[in-house]
Amino acid sequence: MMRKSKIFFFCLGGSIILAVAVARIIEINRGVPKSFAITTYHLNDVVSLNDLELTVLNYSKGKSYHYDGGNPMDQYEFMPVTVTVNVKNISPDAQDLAILKESRLFSGYNYYNTGDVDFPQQVLDPQQQTTLTYVYTVDAEKVEESFQFVLTTQALLRFDQANYHASYDKGVYKGVAIQL
Repeated sequence: MMRKSKIFFFCLGGSIILAVAVARIIEINRGVPKSFAITTYHLNDVVSLNDLELTVLNYSKGKSYHYDGGNPMDQYEFMPVTVTVNVKNISPDAQDLAILKESRLFSGYNYYNTGDVDFPQQVLDPQQQTTLTYVYTVDAEKVEESFQFVLTTQALLRFDQANYHASYDKGVYKGVAIQL
């Protein structure tokens, strides 16, 4: 009899701990978006955010080249892809564009980052505009037909905060992609 009561209290205690843990997980995840809304633009479309207007003016693929990493398993064919973006500050405040360096280039399931961004002017005063030039080094063997230039979540939080939070509060992650 004593053994059955120990098993019963052990199971009861475990059930209570499990119920509290599940309730805590549900509470933590309440309000977290469960879907995505990615707005797709095309070349020369104006992407209007709260603080900036962006327009991808053009892109070009360079000539592929061979990279020899020193062993047979470290051989690659790379290709530069250049993306030119016009940025205009439409807010009443000066805007630091540094976060735009993190914009990515997607090709199928592959994405590429770059540190090679030409910033003629990093801080834009109200109504000023500048042209940014990104040079991505992509794997020439994995490149698909099309590319997408994608703004990061951090860029959207910085330059489109009101719209991003409105979307987030409705349970949707917001994304912006420009089809090249």
